[in-house]
Amino acid sequence: MRLSAVRIADSKGAALRGLTLNGVFDRPATEQGRLARAFTETRPGVYDTTVPDVPGVWDLALKGQDASGEPFDSQARMTWR
Repeated sequence: MRLSAVRIADSKGAALRGLTLNGVFDRPATEQGRLARAFTETRPGVYDTTVPDVPGVWDLALKGQDASGEPFDSQARMTWR
């Protein structure tokens, strides 16, 4: 397993803390390997989860909310080696 961490900041670079986050990892080249994961805040604005150690290109769709219920959505493409 590999640790996957995302850093989330506002437009001024300040850490966004206290989010409840869930993500879905997809491989754009295949329909195999879809992973749904919950993320845990381990440092201010840094959220971690574990995923299988499978190299390649992955897309991550994050959804969540802050303590007041304000929604958070983000997408990113990552390459693991």
